[in-house]
Amino acid sequence: MIQHYIKIAWRVVIKGRRQYLLLAFGLSIGLTIALLIGYFIYHELSYDRFHAKKDHIYRLLYSHDNGEIKVPIFSATFLQEVSPALTGIENATRLNTYSEPVFTLANRLISPDQLIFTDPSFFDMFSFRLMEGDPDDLEQPFNIFVSKSFADTHFKNQDPVGKTLIYENEHHFTVKGIYDDFPDNSIFQGDLIASFSSREKINPYEFKYWYSKGTRIYLALHPKIIPEEFVAQVVAVHNKVKPDYENEANFALQPLDEIHLHSVDIHWDNVKKGDIKVVIGLGVLCVFILLICIINHILMHTALLAARITGMEIQKVIGANLWQLLGQTLFETLLTIFIACFFSCLFLDLLIPWFNNAAGTQLQLTQFTTSPFWFYILLGLITIFILIFIQPVFFILRLSLKPRLRQRPVFWKKTIVSTNIIVQFAFTVTMLIGSIILYKQIKLITEKKLGFDKEQLVVIENPWDREMAHRFSRFQNEILHYPFVKAVAGTRNAPLENINNGGAFYTTSDPEKWINAGRIQITPNLFEILGVEFIAGENFKSTFDLNRNSVIINEAAYAQLGVQEIIGREIIYPNIRKEAFTVVGVVKNIQHESAHEASRACVYIQCDKDQNRLPNIIVRLTRNDHKASMATLESVWKKLAPQWPFSFHFMDERINHVYAYEIKSLGLLSKMTAVAILISCLGIMSFSMLTIEQRTKEIGIRKVAGAGIKDILVLLNKNYVKWAFIGFLTAVPIAWYAAQRWLENFAYKIELSWWFFAAAGGLITLVAIMTLSWHSWRAAKRNPVEALRYE
Repeated sequence: MIQHYIKIAWRVVIKGRRQYLLLAFGLSIGLTIALLIGYFIYHELSYDRFHAKKDHIYRLLYSHDNGEIKVPIFSATFLQEVSPALTGIENATRLNTYSEPVFTLANRLISPDQLIFTDPSFFDMFSFRLMEGDPDDLEQPFNIFVSKSFADTHFKNQDPVGKTLIYENEHHFTVKGIYDDFPDNSIFQGDLIASFSSREKINPYEFKYWYSKGTRIYLALHPKIIPEEFVAQVVAVHNKVKPDYENEANFALQPLDEIHLHSVDIHWDNVKKGDIKVVIGLGVLCVFILLICIINHILMHTALLAARITGMEIQKVIGANLWQLLGQTLFETLLTIFIACFFSCLFLDLLIPWFNNAAGTQLQLTQFTTSPFWFYILLGLITIFILIFIQPVFFILRLSLKPRLRQRPVFWKKTIVSTNIIVQFAFTVTMLIGSIILYKQIKLITEKKLGFDKEQLVVIENPWDREMAHRFSRFQNEILHYPFVKAVAGTRNAPLENINNGGAFYTTSDPEKWINAGRIQITPNLFEILGVEFIAGENFKSTFDLNRNSVIINEAAYAQLGVQEIIGREIIYPNIRKEAFTVVGVVKNIQHESAHEASRACVYIQCDKDQNRLPNIIVRLTRNDHKASMATLESVWKKLAPQWPFSFHFMDERINHVYAYEIKSLGLLSKMTAVAILISCLGIMSFSMLTIEQRTKEIGIRKVAGAGIKDILVLLNKNYVKWAFIGFLTAVPIAWYAAQRWLENFAYKIELSWWFFAAAGGLITLVAIMTLSWHSWRAAKRNPVEALRYE
């Protein structure tokens, strides 16, 4: 019997292969999107949930003033000074991370992705496997563990234990052990783990003052401790032991398994970040697309069954029972789902590389077979099958015992079809509007609101050591001889780099009004090289002696001062010196923070030429042959500083890195929009094909009665155009509200223009009409004799 059902189902599919192919193809798109997005969500939600003590581990955060800006960094001695007075701590560890540190191994410069300085308790708190070595080795300074991949890459077949790694050409670390690589779904990533006590030897300044902050603190609390009560303890102890120059602060505890997805608003953070809003949004889009595909499948399948209603009723009259009809339909449905799954596997193999690039993941096809996710896939397929099979069951239960040999069956109610088309149009238009708005916003923050000219601009890292000022001057003098180098400048903080120095200043005319501002040391030609526009005043003079008492402020500082005439006014910056500075110029804001926040007030001070301890060398190039230009600059660098690697980045690359989340979101949303348009087109195509098939005789009669091709096209397309217009009207308020909410995350935002909505609606309507017109035109061109020959 099963063999018979399979044979009949195969014959039915082959006979109506065009319709069933569309049926399976549409469902396969929904399955592919569900699998890709589903695994992405599954992976994002799994971050750091593998730790045995995850339910009791927290990251400590602090904030000043109203608590709006939270940061996870503390002084190196903060934990030792406050923990003795705190109750409920089972374990604690400190972390200090450095990206792309410079090590020397056997006279070779190597720069791993990340170096972690931490305490021995790190391996006790977190479930990372130490393959060789003792965690207590991290008690002693200048001991280090290497990851397995680092050992395999740099030590080949040798045992790394006992070998020496030289950090920053000065500090000798001894390898004491090997740990297994951190899982991809962990916020911690690093090739090297060194003892935290080494930091005190490398930079004692970090352990002297509380305002030297860079240490992350993780706490394992007793299970019975209430986090809110523990935070109150921290606040009380902090206010009691803090130095006089340290302000009072608010504190918070962030659960370990929430750090990855709930840290978008955390400043000075370097963990792997996601966004719970993106996860939820993608989940909703995924479910919506899959539901549309399932509904399209149900309506199409029901229509195909209705086309065979006479045959099924004859089967029932001559003795076929309910179970036989249901069995036949069951295998038909299973065969369609099987074909859809086959297509979906092909699509997955093709789309995974694209998805990894768009979403920044490392997804592989084999990961879909992991036991937890495979269970969810199986559960999802069973649910989809039940949803798809319910409607045919009700359809068969309503079959009459009297065959309607001459009566045309009704496929589906018109309201059901129209509602489905309207919802699909509204969904697709909303996504297209979102893509347009996201694209325009990214263009705004990456081009128009930077405050400088990013083209042909390269930033070269000048490492911190005793020679950095001398190295800057020599390198500048050497490369200015090359015709492709237009100019060279230096700065403490490059554009789109956090400002790590600052303080409060006031004007001598209003000593009661203090302005909190960042402080950036620069060379006098920086603004000229960056192409920064002056609002008032002038640039620094060419020599330091003329600028010793001069400062330039930015637009944000000028606005906070609230004075009309700022040029020539004197300001006191107590963090620098007691003598007054004179404001000689005001420049437009240069973006140092992300455009999610308003530009910070900044004070620019010229650095003494002989004391140019500036870690960023800014070079403006004059040609597009970047490869040859950078090769020449690298050769000069290696001649002057062979002990340091030549590390650089182009400014447009830096911009892409800072706004990587927004750019990836645009990529995902645009691709999802394309998928939604494709699904809508498939749905429209399927419904139009079946509608035309059912109205074939009507079209023939109208043509015999004198209707032209234009009349037939209007007859077949007018309802779909009407539904598209209703879908557009439905989408506009939804898209407008969602866009307004999203744009609230930016200090600089675009104005929502009417053409965003009109363009999206027009494009979707045009695509729908083009999809419909092909089938409608073929039906209108058909000879009416073919449709009426048997009437």
